[in-house]
Amino acid sequence: MLKELDRVQRIELFLSLALAVAFIGYIIAIYVGDFETEVIRDRYWKDVEPLFNGEIPIMEYPPFAFVFMIIPRLFFADPFGYNVGFVIEMYVFTIIGLILTKRLAEKLEFSQVKAMTVYSVLMVLLLEFITDRYDIVPAVMSLAAFYLLLTKRPMWAFILLALGMMTKLYPAMYFPIFLMMYIVQNDWKGAGKGFFWFALTSAVIFVPLMLIDPDLFMGFLTYHSNRPLEVGSLAATLLYPFSMMGLIETSIYPAWMEGSFGSDNLVGPVPDAVAGILSPVMVLCVLAIIFYYAYIRKHEDREKERIYLLVLAMLGVTLVF
Repeated sequence: MLKELDRVQRIELFLSLALAVAFIGYIIAIYVGDFETEVIRDRYWKDVEPLFNGEIPIMEYPPFAFVFMIIPRLFFADPFGYNVGFVIEMYVFTIIGLILTKRLAEKLEFSQVKAMTVYSVLMVLLLEFITDRYDIVPAVMSLAAFYLLLTKRPMWAFILLALGMMTKLYPAMYFPIFLMMYIVQNDWKGAGKGFFWFALTSAVIFVPLMLIDPDLFMGFLTYHSNRPLEVGSLAATLLYPFSMMGLIETSIYPAWMEGSFGSDNLVGPVPDAVAGILSPVMVLCVLAIIFYYAYIRKHEDREKERIYLLVLAMLGVTLVF
């Protein structure tokens, strides 16, 4: 059977199996070490169990996120079993991401083997993060939406992007970038259709929630409004060396303390000020990219450059957000 596969397919299969070994190794490690993971502490006890007991949990995340949190609970009732089911679910999304990476590389005329290898290495390096949270889900949904947009399937692209936003808010930042492809070409009909499908999909999810309890809907929108600068963000990474040299005053507010929003945060006069201007900076960067995209849109020989520009825009807003 392996002989019937070409080189790219064999490497794809090998990387899928290697990732499976890594994910299984993680499950064995938390079982042997008897670790209390974030999945057990937060997803199982704080989010899912209240739902199965007829209670409504605190809406820290958009409502569609609970779909992916509930799925493992349908098969495993105990905390560790739920954790195993959650890791399996994240593995499935990781493999979907691998497949999308291969197809995007082919579309961009880039080495599929290199793209899949880099993706797999990054997934292993981020293994604890991927298996302990559900961020890979909206990331893969956004990646799939981008692929659908490039392959001229805009309806499904905007629907999937909306589902990603209803899973975790940051894919909303990609929405104006997606619309940009139509607006700069004066394709207002295409932009209108994209807006319609995005708005309709979002409404189907959040309108019932608003009817049940408007405070629940506003909860996940306002929850992160005063969030400090997360340690893992690009801005915090750039600032922290200055703190180590004593040039600025900062401290780390740990994830276990109340008001941490579940993450380690960099706080202090400078980080707090930077956190307040990130959104305007992001808007300015996106506008600059839109204007440049509009400038090169009439050159057919620069199509690949336009696609790379879209990738850059999505990466930029992700790092800032």
